[in-house]
Amino acid sequence: MESNADGGSVNRLLTERGCKHVLREKDVGLSGSERLGWRNTSTSRRMGVALLQTAFNSGELELWNEDVLSEFSTFVTVNGRPQAINKRKKRVQGQTRTGFFDDGVFACIGAVLAHEGLAAPRPNRWHQRRKDVIELKQWRESRQKKTVWDYV
Repeated sequence: MESNADGGSVNRLLTERGCKHVLREKDVGLSGSERLGWRNTSTSRRMGVALLQTAFNSGELELWNEDVLSEFSTFVTVNGRPQAINKRKKRVQGQTRTGFFDDGVFACIGAVLAHEGLAAPRPNRWHQRRKDVIELKQWRESRQKKTVWDYV
């Protein structure tokens, strides 16, 4: 969980109630700090985006939520800071929400950071599902028509 005002409170509540697996900055190599969660800086954002891209491109992460996928389509880097394209701009009443929010993207980044920093055993059904997805992808690719450019 991000270490901001709200996230810090949630992190403290989790540890006070006995949760043993709360991510710390040191768990993911952001710093040697014991701070619960992580600070949302340009560096941590870039690292999180890179981990998210790797997980997504490798097929390890599948997203089905249309709102989050929409946020991904308007997620850019502005002055070295990954964010929603319209972040910090005023939204006029009635204007579409597209491009103003990146909470879903950062929720995914938080999940990937937690997965990287606090690796948990995966159930057998996860391994089987991943194998099935890879086989289906290979089958679909083998069924696609080839052109001369595929052999060049």
